[in-house]
Amino acid sequence: MLVIGLDGATPNLLFRLVRQGYLKNLQKMMATGSYGKLMSTIPPATCPAWVSSVTGVNPGKHGIHDFFLSLDIKKRNFDFANSTKRKTKAIWNILSDAGKETVILNVPVTYPPEKVNGVMVSGVLTPSLHSNFTYPKKAKDDLLNLGYQVDLGETMLEKTLAFEENKTKMLYALERLIEKRLVAAEFFMKRYDWNFFMVVFVALDRIQHFFWRYIDSEHAAYEAQEAQYFFPHILKVFKKLDDSIGRLVTGAGEDVNTLIYSDHGFKSLNTFFFTNNLLRKKKLLRIRKKSASSVISQDFIIKKIVDFGLDNLVRKVPTGLKRRTGMFLRPSKGVIDIFDLSIESKTFQFGNGFIKINRETVSTPEEYEKVRDEIIRLFNEELVHGTLFRAYKKDEAYHGKHIKNIPDIILVSRKDALSSQLIPTNGLQFMDYDEKTRIPSLMWNGQHDQYGIIICSGPNLKRGYDIKNANILDITPTILKILREPIPDYMDGKILDCVNKYDSSTSGVN
Repeated sequence: MLVIGLDGATPNLLFRLVRQGYLKNLQKMMATGSYGKLMSTIPPATCPAWVSSVTGVNPGKHGIHDFFLSLDIKKRNFDFANSTKRKTKAIWNILSDAGKETVILNVPVTYPPEKVNGVMVSGVLTPSLHSNFTYPKKAKDDLLNLGYQVDLGETMLEKTLAFEENKTKMLYALERLIEKRLVAAEFFMKRYDWNFFMVVFVALDRIQHFFWRYIDSEHAAYEAQEAQYFFPHILKVFKKLDDSIGRLVTGAGEDVNTLIYSDHGFKSLNTFFFTNNLLRKKKLLRIRKKSASSVISQDFIIKKIVDFGLDNLVRKVPTGLKRRTGMFLRPSKGVIDIFDLSIESKTFQFGNGFIKINRETVSTPEEYEKVRDEIIRLFNEELVHGTLFRAYKKDEAYHGKHIKNIPDIILVSRKDALSSQLIPTNGLQFMDYDEKTRIPSLMWNGQHDQYGIIICSGPNLKRGYDIKNANILDITPTILKILREPIPDYMDGKILDCVNKYDSSTSGVN
């Protein structure tokens, strides 16, 4: 079984490029196999989506709901997601236990790498190439000799700088990133006698966050002349990825089943909504009286790095230091961030649309229900907010014993707005996308959408089948079915009906 992950691949764009004849290898797979849309998690975010796909369970069971799993305002501390925080076995654990040899390459939230029957190279959230990012450890030397890259830079800062300094150069760098991933994948494909091989490519996600306004003519900032220049360069990255898929499928052999999927899709981002300022207006959130200094800020640092060409120096700074320094700096002179909140705040938004009710301030069950219901009404019933977002109580979106560690309310974008944790000091609640901003988290013009893609082809998969009602939770049960392994009863996903034959002895799915 060969599984290829395409981070951020979105149906409308990818399938259109296939129909237009640009992506020949994907076109062949779709013609000889099955394909469709794949529903992501709520919200459609990188960490919960990938982890859900490789465990077959929802975030309430596996425990990974975002990049940041917790925030302590009082201690000014936050907790990043990593593989040790996952509470459920992943597909590679199950297959390794069954004696099957696995190769896992660049799957997000796999750092630190786990012991598997085969090899694992960790993906997104890997600190750097200086870390122990492979199992076994000796695989690291092989990768370094191949010139391996985990991502386009180790933090959001490097990605932002790459876009800011030279957009065309960034797209060339993404082509090289794909090539490096392909070289590593082919190396391990030949070295190991594998039963299960999984590799994830992240280039499409990086493109679509920064370049969506050059792709989507419906974006408010779309300009035909700029799009005419950039789109051919963007298309080259898609073609490079398609060529890599073709080489991997050919290298795997005709008797191998191939499944391609994405963690989420993409859509336009035209408006940023500063949720915490709404909560502040409703007197549910307070700012510390003495907030952080605005002399040194994120946008100031980016400007100086670009002006003086200091990007090489930035690469030498340890990743952990860059991440933590970025979190403690003000985004700009007139914008403060989450660490300037008062510990007396009743609630606040943090991360990918998660709103947490502060149980130290909201101490009684009655007040908790009152505050939660008020916030739900603000988003689901209020005329403006209700058209932009839907607010879910966490127990509407998830279930499982680890739901207690997930923030209380989840905001999901209905249209082209994104909820931001930033707090403009002037009380601003809405801001249109502005290409002149240098605040990293406000430079995106594309955001995640609820539906990604799924394509599957091979001897045990149906031909010419339109996959419908597919959910990202279904990936692991389907893989286990194809590999003729029992499916644990605790899994939330189902076997996708693109699989040719069913065997009742392996279908214990809830």
